[in-house]
Order: sequence, then C-alpha cells, then structure tokens
Amino acid sequence: MLSANVKIVIWDLDETFWDGTLSEGEVQRIETNIKIVQELVDRGIMCSIVSKNNFEDVKAQLEKWNIWDLFIFPHISWMPKGEQVKHLLEDCSLRADNALFIDDNISNIKEVEFYNPHIMTSLPKILTEDFLNIEQLKGKNDKDHSRLKQYKVLELRNIDGAKFSSNEEFLRASSITVSLLTECTLYLDRIEELIQRTNQLNYTKNRIDKDEIERIINDTSFSCACVSISDKYGEYGIVGFYALKNDKLEHFVFSCRTIGFGVENYLYKKLGYPDISVIGDVSTELSKEYAERIDWIKESSDKLDEVSINKNKPSFLMIAGCDLDQACAYIESEYEIRKEFTTVIDGREIRTSDTSQILNAIDLSTEEKNELCKNLPFFEKGISFNSEIFSGRFKTIVISVVDDYIRGIWKHKIKGYYIGYGGYYDQKDFIKKLSFSEKQYLENNFDFIGKEDSIIFKNNLERIVKLVGNNTHIILINGIDIDVSDWIGNDRIERNLEMNKVVDEIVGEYSNIDLLDMRTIVNDRKLLPNRDNRHFDRYVYYMMAKKLFELCGTKEIELDNYARVETKRFLSKAVNKIKRGFHK
Repeated sequence: MLSANVKIVIWDLDETFWDGTLSEGEVQRIETNIKIVQELVDRGIMCSIVSKNNFEDVKAQLEKWNIWDLFIFPHISWMPKGEQVKHLLEDCSLRADNALFIDDNISNIKEVEFYNPHIMTSLPKILTEDFLNIEQLKGKNDKDHSRLKQYKVLELRNIDGAKFSSNEEFLRASSITVSLLTECTLYLDRIEELIQRTNQLNYTKNRIDKDEIERIINDTSFSCACVSISDKYGEYGIVGFYALKNDKLEHFVFSCRTIGFGVENYLYKKLGYPDISVIGDVSTELSKEYAERIDWIKESSDKLDEVSINKNKPSFLMIAGCDLDQACAYIESEYEIRKEFTTVIDGREIRTSDTSQILNAIDLSTEEKNELCKNLPFFEKGISFNSEIFSGRFKTIVISVVDDYIRGIWKHKIKGYYIGYGGYYDQKDFIKKLSFSEKQYLENNFDFIGKEDSIIFKNNLERIVKLVGNNTHIILINGIDIDVSDWIGNDRIERNLEMNKVVDEIVGEYSNIDLLDMRTIVNDRKLLPNRDNRHFDRYVYYMMAKKLFELCGTKEIELDNYARVETKRFLSKAVNKIKRGFHK
C-alpha cells in the first residue's frame, strides 16, 4: 500500500520495466508497463529511470519504442542506485515522500531506502492490472503534458547550470522573469493544489479548501496574486500564490520547481518584508540579507493576467463603479474581463473610474502618487494609479463615465491637477469621515471646486480617447435621464442631462466609440430599487450585458441566460444563509 500521493515513479529497467538484461542482449517490451508510463504522464505524474546500464543503449531502445521523451532526468550509469535516486530527486526538487521506486532487486531497494528515508518502494509485482487504480496514483488530468514540459525545461536548466562556476552566476544568465497575476479566481484549482499539496515552500502551511480560497480572493481586505515564472529555457506556469492582509502574509506558497530560483525571497522583498509566521520546515529560509542580493529576477512589464489565459475568448477592459460587476455575470462565459472597479479596503472606498483619476495614473510622478496614497484614505497604493487602459493590450475598453457626473472635485493649489472624492452634493458628510491629519492635508493642498466642469470632463475624455488610439474599440456608458426629482431633487437630474450631452458629442466625433445608452434601457422608476439615478434592478444589468454583446459584435446573449444566472445567484445566497446558521 502506498503511503502518500505519488508525484514521480522511478523505474529500474532490466527485469522490471522490460524482460531481460540489455547489456546481455535483446530485451522484450512489456506492453502493460509502456501503457502505465503513458497513462501516468497523462495524469501529471512523472516517470524517471535509475538503471545500471549504458546511457546511449537505453536511450536507443526507448526511442525505438517512442517513449524516451516521456521520462525526465534519467540517471543511467553504473553508479550505486541509492545516491542516484537522491540526486534525481534533488534535480526534480521533489521529496522522497512523494516518490515510488520500483526494482526487481531487493538489495537495490534497501540501498535506495537508506539514502532516501520515507521513499515508497516496491518489487515489480505491484505492476498488476489494478496498478493504475491505486488512489495515490490518480493524479489529475494533464493530457497536454504541461507538467512534463515544465520538467523538461527544468532538465535543460540543470544541464546548463553545471557549466557555471556559481549558482548565482547561472541565475543571472538565465533571464528569469516573474509575472504577478491578480485575477486569482481564474486559477482556483492550481491555488488549491499548491496550498494542499506543497510542503517544501509552503511557509504558512495554512491548508484551506477552494471555497475558502475564493472567499479570501474576493475579500478586499486581502491583497492576492498568483506567481508565474519564465526564463530563457521556457515557461514554468503558475508556481506560487500569496495572500496578504494587514501587512501579514496569511498564505505564501511556491512549487518545489522554484527551489533555487530565489523567487520567494524576491517576492518577500517586493512586498516590503511583511510579517509571516513560518510553520514547520521549509527548503528555503526567508532572508532579508539574501533578498537584497537578488538582482537576477525581473518582473514582466507585460503582465500575464487574466486576459492571456484563454486566447479563444475575446477580452476587454471594463472601468466602472462596483455595481457594474453585476453585468459581468451574464457575459463572463463568452469574454475574459479585466475589471477595474471601485473597491473597499478597511472601510475605505477606493474609486478608479473617473476621468481625472484615469489620467493621473500617467500624469503624476511616482512621488506625487505615493504622497496621495500616504495622506488620503481614498487612494491606495497598487490600485489607485494602476489602470491598464493605456497598455495597448485590449481591443475593447468599456468605461462607465457616470462617476464624473457626481464626483466632488478638488484642485491642487500649486500643481493644478484634480482629484475626486465622494459626491459634490454631500461633500460635508465625506469630510467628516476623514481624520484630523487627513482633513488638514486635503485642505492645505487642495481647493474644493465642487462639480466637475463639463469642459474639463470633455477634455479628459478626448485625451483618453486619443491616448488609447484609433485602433481600440471604446464603449462609453452614460447616465439615465428619467425623472426622479421627487427622490433626489432636480439638480442631479439636470447634471445627468448636461453630462450626457458631452458624451453624445464625443461619440459623434470619433468613429471608434460606441455608446451603451442607459436612456434606452431604464425607462421606468420601478427599475431603480435604491430610489436614485445610479443603481438599478438586476434586470437592467442583464440588459446592459445584452447590449455589450451587440456592440462587441458577438452573438446575442441567450434570454435563458438571465434565468440561469439568477437561479445560480439565488442558490448561492441560500447556501450561504444556511452555512451562517450552522456557525451561530
């Protein structure tokens, strides 16, 4: 009986993988064993060889059977097998606990066990028809052999690494690039695998299931990202994940394939050396001294995020308030969406969708951005000035401009740039929420303007359009014009009419701009459950999604999609309510 999940099967050859002894003449293939190797690799379980034989002879034989390339890090020589297996596992960055060694010679097995404590071993008798039904060998679907390809890349690295006088010299020559992927919901299965199955570089050992992972990812008090690595040898895929809250790492985990790269210490430094409670043994200690020495890792300027995951799906960037997320539920099956929505961190509302804020991302210096994030609670480092609207990576950009309609605008007294905070109509209430030092900083450095001037709004929009470029399809979302003056007064209705006129002018002037016209969708006060002119009934968000399909030239959204999504939403709420009842 195997004691743990198997990540690699290490084969002896003579009288084990095949019948006969290669050095003494021809050998006979065992079809069952070949099929086992093929199936294991399809499950993401690696196969290797430790055999006392001539390397070239073995290679020629396995190439003849078209399976040589299914083995990684073969150790074929006349050296003792115990040390060979130890070196093999080191090369693969795998633990003996997750390795199965199969050999027909009991002496070889005992030697391997001595050098590799906790390794699983067996005589060839284990290779029955039921072998692949063993629970510890179930692996996971990997028929495209992505895991095998990653180990082949690692194998090539190791061969080249032996040519350098020091590991750091080799690392500097490897062109290692790290990408941080912030849309973690796309990688839930991989994150769960890392958290549940990784030990060597799982610093917190905080084992949680997929539901809890998703909850953390969607919790705005956490900062989360997946880590992808590539170098001149190839791509290693998603190899790490972190979750940071209140300057403490709750999760910090990396695949064993990254051992020796220095990635964990590089990221530890990048995150500002946050607090972390390291649980149990880890293969690489977190060291500020070592981290400061790392100069061989670069962060990708073209981040591999959600829009590059599924190239079969069209992608677009959506910039809007948080309510627009409700429309995404109806289109996410057809599109990959980069969302830049309003978020809440520790009770602080961080908005990124008004036009002045979008332009500040490129107009302000790093020092100015850091100063704002440090002194004002409605700015957040890593969020407020990180829009990808000018990256050139999106063919379609959707912008809801209604934040400009209501924003209370402040102008810097010396430098003249604008920032937005709260609504122009309830600014006093927002000011009350500031601490004394925050209020003092705001009033010492900025003058309150009130409403954003429609001319400034138009100039901002035009500049954004020009910076984005004529080759990008832009979809603007405007405000409604239905009369709700008895609820919120005439002023905000008139404001919508004024600003909508500007949007109409912009749409008419540029051929690459379309309008998702809310005036044609919201024509009844019953569609405004919050009794204002900014938040809508869920059916409105469905109709917005339907219109987005049309404007993007995609097949029209199916009508039953609304019922499907709503049913899913209702069931999710019901389950959560039941769960809350259990935990009281």
